[in-house]
Amino acid sequence: MSSTHHLNKELTAKKLESVDLVNSGVDLVNSGVDLVNSGVDFVNSSVLSVDHEASQECFLVSTARDALEHPNSNSMRQQLPDQSTDTLSGHVARLSLASAAQKQLPSEILEQIFRLGSEGLDSVVLPPMLSDYRWVLGRVCSDWRRVSRSIPFWKAVIEFVHTGRWREPYDVARPLKEFRCAVDILPEIARILLMVDCKDVLTAGALIPHLACVKELKCAIRSTQGLIEIFPPGALSGLECLRVYAELPPLEEDNTTHINPFVGFVAKSLRLQHFEILSEGLPTFLLSDIPWSQLQSFHLIIGDAYLSDDKTQNSWIDLAERDPFQHMHSLQDLELNMRAWLFDTLLPCQFPWHRLTTLDLVFQDFSCYLFVIMDPLPKCTSLVTLKMSGGPYFYGDRRPPHEIKVDDVGPILLPSLQTLEIKLPPSTIMSVCSSGTLRSLEAYSMTLQDFYTIATMCPHLTNFKSRLVRGWLATNIAGLITLPHLTSLDIDLDHSSSFPAAIIGPLLSFNVKQKDFGPDLVRLIIDFIVRLNLQLQRISCNASFYSEMAHNLPSLLREFLTTIDDCEDVNIKGMIFPEEILDEILSGRFLSRTRYLAISIDSSDLDVPFAVIQSYLEQRAASCQANLREIRVHYMRDWSAEQRDQEKKVAFRLKGLEEKYNVRCSVEV
Repeated sequence: MSSTHHLNKELTAKKLESVDLVNSGVDLVNSGVDLVNSGVDFVNSSVLSVDHEASQECFLVSTARDALEHPNSNSMRQQLPDQSTDTLSGHVARLSLASAAQKQLPSEILEQIFRLGSEGLDSVVLPPMLSDYRWVLGRVCSDWRRVSRSIPFWKAVIEFVHTGRWREPYDVARPLKEFRCAVDILPEIARILLMVDCKDVLTAGALIPHLACVKELKCAIRSTQGLIEIFPPGALSGLECLRVYAELPPLEEDNTTHINPFVGFVAKSLRLQHFEILSEGLPTFLLSDIPWSQLQSFHLIIGDAYLSDDKTQNSWIDLAERDPFQHMHSLQDLELNMRAWLFDTLLPCQFPWHRLTTLDLVFQDFSCYLFVIMDPLPKCTSLVTLKMSGGPYFYGDRRPPHEIKVDDVGPILLPSLQTLEIKLPPSTIMSVCSSGTLRSLEAYSMTLQDFYTIATMCPHLTNFKSRLVRGWLATNIAGLITLPHLTSLDIDLDHSSSFPAAIIGPLLSFNVKQKDFGPDLVRLIIDFIVRLNLQLQRISCNASFYSEMAHNLPSLLREFLTTIDDCEDVNIKGMIFPEEILDEILSGRFLSRTRYLAISIDSSDLDVPFAVIQSYLEQRAASCQANLREIRVHYMRDWSAEQRDQEKKVAFRLKGLEEKYNVRCSVEV
């Protein structure tokens, strides 16, 4: 079995603690595959060895999403080549993971988990040594290559939700068995994410012995009836993080019987530090007895499904008058995501603004958002990260008034601010919150003149991301602007004249996006890299529409490829190379040092990108260039049923190339 040691290196060196396992899962109990008698040599093969002692630390995972949705169907395997069955026993065997004492999962195991999801698996049977643990630990994400980079730890996920999707007969006790096994096998796990739907039939007596180890709870509340039976006060004594999704109708005037259960068990969570609640028209009783003083993080995301109800609105007004938020003496992280009238109601409350280090505000609709936040924002003197953005209703038919100027709101000093993400027009708000301590800046849109102004005010910028537009006035800049710490520049241009050519910085990552890459922009990029003598590690050039400019200017494209030849990560999307230049890339004349490569082709036939990848790998191997780790080819999709079938077949063929060359391969729309 070939391994991809570059995959998820951080996981292999850390204790199995907290990865979110999502998006798939299958009951691996009844099958005809016997891991013990399958002919696989656990000792002398590439599969991890399994012995009796290690078996007590084993668990099974699977990404067979099709088997989950269609447990009695062989349709997926029928669409694959015959050789898929040749390696099935090997893939099944690799899923029997003999974890070390630290519960580490090697990167090659993760790779095999990912591969199994595309090859299909109806079911497997556990070997006799694992007969006491007939369960599947959570659900495993179908794309390890994306998730493993962003989530450094693991956590067990046990679901008690959506039981109605299972075909009869459904064992209502199965989730409980999974939960018990997770506790038994992974007692030192940092977080067991327990997802509970109150419709399930579970008794307190069955869960209480195991609840003390739960540190993170994700709970869907559609009816608070019976909550106290599942989570009596004090049962979750170790709870540190609570995420609640509440889907409840407006309160009836005389119906208070369903209030106490939820409030009771949350109030008794003496270690609770992180509280997130997401709801459509949240009834405020869910906030009536929260241990506010111990919370370090509070996220409030409120939809508007029931907010037009008078009783619901009045309850929020009453809550604001009582102002429980004034007791949040430990709060450091605050997120508010709601409609404008709710901002108007809550922002006058006495939040500990001066203690906040992270503030995230999402305005779901436009209603003078700039002035709403101007009163509390100057109080955030300890703020390190500030994020403001518009929600789904923000832009609508009403465009924000670009005539709002900095002078209208006055300067704001945030002395500790290092990260600023404001995805809201007008761009002039950027100058309001600019700070000499700013390290990272992400904006919705700004003029090039605004960017130059901010660059002179924030000399410590290391990361900048925004859409840059020309603006109404000509951009006048005297000389060049030096940003000695700028290592990442991510820009979306409306025109090549918006290119920030006056910036000087030691860039390592450079991303440029424009509707259509013309020769003017390509020339600007070349001159920019050469003039600054940039030692880029990553460059991305993304055209929104396929550009055939390259066909007319092969010499310019060759100069461009020569300029970026030392980059380890090259992503050129939407720029169609002429055939002779594509052949030069495949032969290694250009981009021979590249480890991660993405290019585009003008074809909807999936055999073409597969042939490109195969040819590239063969030629790199023939020239002994073994540094490549990933190749992606973007193609044009026609969304036909025939192409979807072809995608599955090509995906399997690509896995064969991955096995042979130890390189990740993919075709993308």
